[in-house]
Amino acid sequence: MKFKKPVIITAVSALAVSAALLTQPTYAAQATKTIKAVYNNIAIVYNGNTVPSDASTEPFMINGTTYLPLRMVGTALDKKVTWDGSNKRVVIEDNAAPVDNSTVTALNNQINTLNQQLTAAKSEAATKDATIAQLQKDKAALQAQIDSNKNNNNNNNSSSNISDLEDDLNDDFGNYEDTDSEIVLSGNKDKVTLRVNVDKKGWDKLSSSKKTNLIQDIVDDIRDTYKDATISGTVRDDSSSDTLSTISVRSSGVASVTEESSGLEVSELEDEIQDDFSTYKNVKFDIRLSGDEDKVTVRVYVKKDDWNGLSVAQRSDFKDDIVEAIENEYEDADIAGTIFDSSDNSRLDTFDN
Repeated sequence: MKFKKPVIITAVSALAVSAALLTQPTYAAQATKTIKAVYNNIAIVYNGNTVPSDASTEPFMINGTTYLPLRMVGTALDKKVTWDGSNKRVVIEDNAAPVDNSTVTALNNQINTLNQQLTAAKSEAATKDATIAQLQKDKAALQAQIDSNKNNNNNNNSSSNISDLEDDLNDDFGNYEDTDSEIVLSGNKDKVTLRVNVDKKGWDKLSSSKKTNLIQDIVDDIRDTYKDATISGTVRDDSSSDTLSTISVRSSGVASVTEESSGLEVSELEDEIQDDFSTYKNVKFDIRLSGDEDKVTVRVYVKKDDWNGLSVAQRSDFKDDIVEAIENEYEDADIAGTIFDSSDNSRLDTFDN
């Protein structure tokens, strides 16, 4: 190993000593100092590589401390070291990697390309947004058409179902008690209008309970098909289309039949009753009415033997039918009736409502 004897050095400049000496205040007045430096072939190794040096940059030791030339160390560490004489400072900076014009041009070109791609992407996004908006409009239009077709199908199905139900009702109730009933339905599953066309004479012969039972049976069958439908209707004379009764149905499904007043005078009502009941079970009767819509007096003349020849039930039905016929015309009238022997005017029976 090469060994050098100690050398006496007078240090004036900071660039020849280590960073440790630079930690002394830089603002002190310039001075000189005699130091003893020892050179001992000290090498600098950075990341496994020896940093070359010469006599002017060789490291040395002073009082056991190793000193390295700062510029050589900066070069080894890829740092820029300069001396600021005006301010007596050592300035250490990172070496900026040089960028040539071709790199700058390439980067600018890349930026331009990215800007173009961004503009194209924005245009494409706007086009897609417009397409999506149009598709949404088309979808809404198609849905509306589907809903319309569905409603039409439902209405067609409803009409078909009502027609089938109408046929079934006429099969079941068309010949009810000689009324020659024709049942007509209209509407849909939510609202059904019922019209019952009848022979007036046959209808008038029905008791109130039989009329109500007929209408209730019809309503029940309608509700079997259309559970939640509201139902209303009328009973009409099939020859004149006059309304004989009004039909109303509660939400519970209970039907009621309200007789319409025809406005007949008592004498006209007498003629109708005479036409309807002058012959009953092959027995001849002469029926007379008097009074008004509030109170009706009925006088019935019949041969005593013929009257007594009727059974008790037949006599009761006859009286009830007359009362109901009068009530159909005068709903609130008080009715008082008497059966007389036509031969001597003796009283055979009485009835009322």
